[in-house]
Amino acid sequence: MAEHPDYVIWSIEHGAWWAPDAMGYVWTLKGAGRYTRAEAEQIVRSANIVSFNECMIPVTALEVAPELLDLLQRTVRYCPVEVQDLVYAAIAKAEGR
Repeated sequence: MAEHPDYVIWSIEHGAWWAPDAMGYVWTLKGAGRYTRAEAEQIVRSANIVSFNECMIPVTALEVAPELLDLLQRTVRYCPVEVQDLVYAAIAKAEGR
């Protein structure tokens, strides 16, 4: 069973989304590349060796909590733990937990 490309990657360093096929950056979520979980984990692991520069976000989290999109785009140097907490809270809210 093939894995679905359900993740986008936000570049904290560049304040933009990773483009399709990891070929640069784009400013809109619509133009962002979609990655499988395995692909996104590999990209984030490679990009965050020295410092935290990138974070992977489930597309569903942005669909159920559009305020995350606004937050990410307004705040280039946001604390990664806080971003992750917001994503997980949005998912839990969407699932009724």
